[in-house]
Amino acid sequence: MSPKPCPVPWCRITAPLVFAGSASPIVMVELTAQTAGVNNSINRLQTRGKEDGTMGWIAGVKSALFHMDSLPVGGQP
Repeated sequence: MSPKPCPVPWCRITAPLVFAGSASPIVMVELTAQTAGVNNSINRLQTRGKEDGTMGWIAGVKSALFHMDSLPVGGQP
C-alpha cells in the first residue's frame, strides 16, 4: 500500500517521515535532540567564539512509552 499524500500544502508526499498525514512519535525525540544541539552550538558560539571548535551530541532513549500511535502533521493537537 502506497502512502497517501499529506493533506497540508507545505508537506510533500516525498517527506521521508510522513505517511498518510502523520508521523511516528519517535520523530519528536529526534526533533528535540536536534533542537538541543542547535541551541547548544549557538550558545557556545556566542560565549566562547569560533575557536572553541565543534562538538557533537549523541542522544539516547533506553525506554519510551508513547501514548499515541502517530502524530498528525499540520493539524490541531
